[in-house]
Amino acid sequence: MSPPPTALDEFLARHAGTTVVQPRMGFCALEAMADGLRQVRDLPFPTVGTITLDSFTRTGQTERAEQALRAGQPLNGFPLLAHPPEQVRAMLASVRTSDFVVQVRHGTPLPLAVFRGLAALGIDATEGGPISYCLPYGQVALQRCIAGWAQSCHVLAALADSGHSPHIESFGGCMMGQLGPPSLLVAITVLEAIFFEHHGLRSVSLSYAQGTSADQDAGALAALRRLAARHLAHRWHIIMYMYMGLFPRTRAGARRIIGACAGLAASAGCERLIVKTAAEAHQIPSIASNLEALRWAAADARPGRPYAGERAQEHEHAVFAEASALIDCVLDLSPDIDVALLRAFQRGVLDVPYCLHPDNRGKTRTRVDADGAVRWLDVGDMPLPPAAARGQVFTASGLLAALSFHRDALDHHALDHHALDHHALDHAAEPASMPTGPHGRAVAPPGSTPPAGSRGRAVLTTIPSDSHSWNLIFIELLLREHGYDVTNLGVCVPVATTLAACQRLRPDLLLVSTVNGHGYLESAEIARTIRDAAELDDVTLILGGLLHPDSTGAAAQVEALRAAGFDHVLPGDAGVATLRALLLARDDATHASGPPGARRAAQS
Repeated sequence: MSPPPTALDEFLARHAGTTVVQPRMGFCALEAMADGLRQVRDLPFPTVGTITLDSFTRTGQTERAEQALRAGQPLNGFPLLAHPPEQVRAMLASVRTSDFVVQVRHGTPLPLAVFRGLAALGIDATEGGPISYCLPYGQVALQRCIAGWAQSCHVLAALADSGHSPHIESFGGCMMGQLGPPSLLVAITVLEAIFFEHHGLRSVSLSYAQGTSADQDAGALAALRRLAARHLAHRWHIIMYMYMGLFPRTRAGARRIIGACAGLAASAGCERLIVKTAAEAHQIPSIASNLEALRWAAADARPGRPYAGERAQEHEHAVFAEASALIDCVLDLSPDIDVALLRAFQRGVLDVPYCLHPDNRGKTRTRVDADGAVRWLDVGDMPLPPAAARGQVFTASGLLAALSFHRDALDHHALDHHALDHHALDHAAEPASMPTGPHGRAVAPPGSTPPAGSRGRAVLTTIPSDSHSWNLIFIELLLREHGYDVTNLGVCVPVATTLAACQRLRPDLLLVSTVNGHGYLESAEIARTIRDAAELDDVTLILGGLLHPDSTGAAAQVEALRAAGFDHVLPGDAGVATLRALLLARDDATHASGPPGARRAAQS
């Protein structure tokens, strides 16, 4: 039997004082995955290798991943459980060395099958969590996720019996991109680390994602380090992620945000940094894109470089106080961390803004201030001081501006727009908050109604393997602003659920929004299923988003998807503008033709 691979803790200890860079890389084919890992390993600075799993594997659809492999269909990651284990083992043996660690990243609400696969392959480093990979990454009940993660942690921890040093990283500090306030994200990543220790893991890492204020991020990282030292009994370190909102479209803009995050991570003493690429805004990055971004990040992650401004300490005190209150309140709910986490969401002690999961209360709201700091607008039932501003709501453009905070600023800078700062701040200062609720319930504020003269009813859905939600929230707001009653089915929606909702509601529009790159594989089934239901013959079907792992591949799929039954297929960023134009055209047609009963004719 081969000796255990180098432990992540041991590797980081060898490179103490350095922020080790790591890609988010995952490829479908064994050869491409091995090539990517080798090239990352051979860079002239310390790196951690990543195997990011595909969405079929994440959502338990191993047979679907196997079908894609047999058909030569590109996936958005590595189908770990679909490849023969002996071939994966040989691939790992070909890339591992005494100074190269490989971590598997996955996004799985119920990870037992994945963890058993990792254990069988001798992979002892992974990530996730019972909260962060449940809310908002699926529709699985929180109680079931907590139990599944507890069992999975014991499987991973058992690797210690064969000489491994298993490690797990909480994704809690990265939930919902930039619009989760740092105090909530810090609290969740600490609570997940406590959960991991409770279930036998002795090496954990705590995550934090770059936001829209360097001062707030620096303060949050300092607060996170203090809270980890207070609550954890074993080995731990901090890992920072690059910006989780909309990434800059320009190469120069991407270079600036990568450098800014790397500099901040180094100045805050983060032991690892997850690196995005200049291709993020357009497609799933290639090996070359990942290598380029790692070189940029390593060059800017210089220890001792002062980065944060004078307000960082003020943010540290605020984040520490709020996160401490949340953690302490959760731990007081039960001596059993599993029970405490479940009760925390049942009672609203923890409440994630903009989360569509049915076990989340959805009473909290936030905004991005003009200085980039994420602030509470409504704390719901959480044990925090009431927010100063209440009752403000997002518009679709306000949400898009908040999610585009860095994209707007850095791309305008790259294009030499002299009005950059004013443009970015004007967008960011727009009220940016919105309560959310369970699947099928509106995310608009309680009591709100569509504008007078309703255009009809819309159902909003996605494909079964897609766990992204910002796109769904944005489109719901856009539809409501055009006068539609909207039922948002949330993430990872089975085709049967979409069909049942349409049969119950008889909508004028069915919109399928997907951004995980699997739209070209799964969307056609939705269209065919709806078109086979005679009572839904007059529903207008619209599909949009990132439909293929490669941006050029999406264009080649448009006609096939239209042939499957979609009236409109809108790939890529340009699809948003086209959707707006379609909705405006329907508005005009409805005015001319009367009630929405003639919706199909009016649309055409």
